[in-house]
Amino acid sequence: MLIGAYARCDAPEDAAFTMGDWNKDFYLDYISGVLAEQQDNPGEALRYYQAALKIYPQSETLKEDVVASAMRSGKGGDVNGTAEELAKIDTLRANTVYAQYAWGQGNLQTAAEYYEKALQKNPTDTSALSQYIVLLSKLDSGKAIDFLTRQAASYPEQAAGAYMQIAGIYLSKGRGDKALESYNKVTSIAPTLPDPYLARAGIYEKLKDYYAALGEYKQLEKMGKADETVFTRMGALNILLGNLDEARKNFEAVLKINPSSATANQFLAAVADNDKDYRKAVDYIMASSDYAANSSRQLQAAVFASKIPDNALALDILAKAYKSSGSIEMGYYYAVMLQEQKQYKEAVKTLEGVLKKSPDYTRAGIRLALNLSTLGEDKKFEKVIKKLYADNPEDAVVLNSYGYWLADKNKNLPLAGELIKKALDKDPGNPAYMDSYGWYLYRIKDYDGALEWLKKAKEKIGYDKDLAYHLEMVYMAKGEKAPQDTKETK
Repeated sequence: MLIGAYARCDAPEDAAFTMGDWNKDFYLDYISGVLAEQQDNPGEALRYYQAALKIYPQSETLKEDVVASAMRSGKGGDVNGTAEELAKIDTLRANTVYAQYAWGQGNLQTAAEYYEKALQKNPTDTSALSQYIVLLSKLDSGKAIDFLTRQAASYPEQAAGAYMQIAGIYLSKGRGDKALESYNKVTSIAPTLPDPYLARAGIYEKLKDYYAALGEYKQLEKMGKADETVFTRMGALNILLGNLDEARKNFEAVLKINPSSATANQFLAAVADNDKDYRKAVDYIMASSDYAANSSRQLQAAVFASKIPDNALALDILAKAYKSSGSIEMGYYYAVMLQEQKQYKEAVKTLEGVLKKSPDYTRAGIRLALNLSTLGEDKKFEKVIKKLYADNPEDAVVLNSYGYWLADKNKNLPLAGELIKKALDKDPGNPAYMDSYGWYLYRIKDYDGALEWLKKAKEKIGYDKDLAYHLEMVYMAKGEKAPQDTKETK
């Protein structure tokens, strides 16, 4: 460490750092400052450098270190005195550090002057050069472009970088056309540099010239420089252009690089869904990086699983998702799946848990009522449906559910008819409400009216077990034989 510190301090030009001057306090302070810098702790480095500077106040290197660490730690205002001393030191690093200080204090013109002094000493110093260009772009973008153009001509090894910066300045000014010209110059100088291809593709995408953008990405692919981002953008562009087979290949390439890419897995799951390969669709969704924390992804996987059909897998996905997230929405969909699998008691238990968390969740309340009705839990059903009706007197589903239950139980038929009719007024084309109203009319012995409404429902939905039963009962009440088409077609 001693050798490294001594070499860093450039002893021949800095009288403060001669071998005979080393002492314990200075050594500890200075080396501690260096270590703090290496550990990315500029505030701590500043404290140690200031302590070392008190021991050797004539050290130019320490003045540079103090101001530089102060700037990095956001404490430039605390070292004004040292910075003004640094302004009088005419070295490359002193000029560059003071330029940074002046910039931080809002003295942009002074900063530019000191960067220019630094660059006179070394016109190709990358640190001073990059900072100067950024500053100059803020002060005078035309001057920045002129400077970079001269730099490119004088130092060919920096030409590609100079034209990249020129293009960036033009882009910041909204001059995409001029930026393209500069990026083309970069490509002519350094044809394998990926940056200009990416930049041009971005410009073309903004211009909605998707074919041109795709061409830039394809060039990167040919050069073997296409990464996950490039293949993802190619996939997106091919989707926009309707090239779905190509998009699939692009996203498959993404998965070779990053198997958990959410974008690629989502698209390929959609392709698998379109191909009715639901098992593969489930695999893609579950491989997505956001699957574990994304309830919509989990629900999507469950839907695909039910299409396989693998109802056990679908239930398992939803059960785990509900348990891990505690989401009332996930609980609701889990209950729906349980209901579809005729696990009504488990559905009731789940829905009661959901409603305990969110008592005003109307959809869950309606599902609970339906499951209770299926289980023949009339007292519980009536309690739930009455609360739903009290809380949602205009909800068509609630109105129909309550009205149909009353009609089916042959209870309070005037209210049953009123409720179902109100639901029909809100949704006249709903076949379930038509069926309910026909059943209500059957209960009040208006068999012709009942038959009319039940036939309307049948025209909408075809065969339905409950509807077929209602039709047979109406025909029986009329003393007629039910037509064959009221029965399920085998």
